[in-house]
Amino acid sequence: MFVGDRAFKKKGEIMLKVKVLAATAGLAFASAALAQANDPCAGAISVLAGSDTPFDTTLATTDGASSCGAGATDIWYTYTATDTGLLTVSCCGASYDSVISIIDFDCAGIELACNDDFCGVSSTVSTSVTLGQVVMIRVAGFNGGSGTGTLHVQQDGSGGLANDACADAIAVLAGSDTAFSTSAATNDGSSSCGAGANDIWYTYTATDTGLLTASCCGATYDSVISIIDTDCFGLELVCNDDSCGLSSSASTSVTLGQVVMIRVAGYGGGVGSGTLHIQQDGPPPPADDLPASAQVPAGSGSLASLDGSLGVGDAADMFKFTICDYVNFTASTVGNPAVQDTQLFLFDELGNAVQMNDDTPAGGTLQSSMGAEFVLANGTYFIAVSHYDNDPNNAIPAAIWADTPFNVVRAPDGGHGGDLQPASWDTANVTSFAYSIALTGACYFEAGGCGADFNGDTIVDFFDYLDFVDAFSTGC
Repeated sequence: MFVGDRAFKKKGEIMLKVKVLAATAGLAFASAALAQANDPCAGAISVLAGSDTPFDTTLATTDGASSCGAGATDIWYTYTATDTGLLTVSCCGASYDSVISIIDFDCAGIELACNDDFCGVSSTVSTSVTLGQVVMIRVAGFNGGSGTGTLHVQQDGSGGLANDACADAIAVLAGSDTAFSTSAATNDGSSSCGAGANDIWYTYTATDTGLLTASCCGATYDSVISIIDTDCFGLELVCNDDSCGLSSSASTSVTLGQVVMIRVAGYGGGVGSGTLHIQQDGPPPPADDLPASAQVPAGSGSLASLDGSLGVGDAADMFKFTICDYVNFTASTVGNPAVQDTQLFLFDELGNAVQMNDDTPAGGTLQSSMGAEFVLANGTYFIAVSHYDNDPNNAIPAAIWADTPFNVVRAPDGGHGGDLQPASWDTANVTSFAYSIALTGACYFEAGGCGADFNGDTIVDFFDYLDFVDAFSTGC
């Protein structure tokens, strides 16, 4: 009897454990199924304006795609617009790096807007909708990440876009990224490029004197951006149609406190969505790449080297100096380990081009050197250093020198039309580097130096007299 009782008791425990396990598994299965009811787009859950819906994508699979953030591991919601206006969907504060996209009408519709990082690594996306319009809302994770959060849905039912009219322009700040859609925009402005129409408006107040850039690279349509001074009726400062593909990026100089209007429109009246990025850079460094603003090293006597650095966005550095022994004059960046692929340019006292070199004639390096190949006398000169392919143009503008050949010291050989004075540079650096120009036969420029030292070689001798007579006879 004792043995049978034990057997019965043991059997009862086993049966109880089996039932508990089965019940637990059933609950887990039911919970998982319930949690993922909106895992496929076909099971999208309806949400309302003003609603906050907790969600969890931990067990989600993927059956959609997005144009941003490589979004995967998705769940779906559907929304029907209660008015014509701006729909905003966000999950700020989510526990993971989220991606939200809004798709028109159904699972196979056109993506209207997409956002990866808006509030930290969480997402907020906005698009214009019309009364009764049905959209799908896809909540996914960057590169397939998953987590929890709360989906907030908001619709501004103004009967149109809040910033459709210039008078209702939305203020934006430097460094801001503002999601937008022009799908419901009308038109109340114009632009000098791209036949831009169907516009929305923003306003910006400069936080410094410098360069303002407004861009919407990556927009879903062919956009046009223009920047207008002061107010809706001001002077157009700049306009851009295609800068990054069919998207736009416009830049203009602004001064501290200046107010500008930013108009975002579509080429030929096209509409779509995107993100407006605002960037303002501070005052540019003093210009030192043309004769009128060249650096003048302080000192007297022989000048052995010119040292400096070119930053990102710089075109060249130019120095004013004296060639005091032109027979033995040399300039070289060869052998300076920090120097990249350089170019050297020499101009006379009036700023006219004399000679240049890209890669030293000796070969074996991309650094530069020159002698007195086209230097015929001592005197005041300007020397400029730049990165490869940063070349001077004249006022036409036309290149003063051709790009090739590289390993030769060359007199001006570009399409300059006889104008040998630099007015601009055709490109700017994309990387920073330091340089050192080693010199021989060179001296510091000394304004108001000894008048008798006519040729500027720091030595008063008979050659000063001959050079003066030669200059006087030619009227120079």
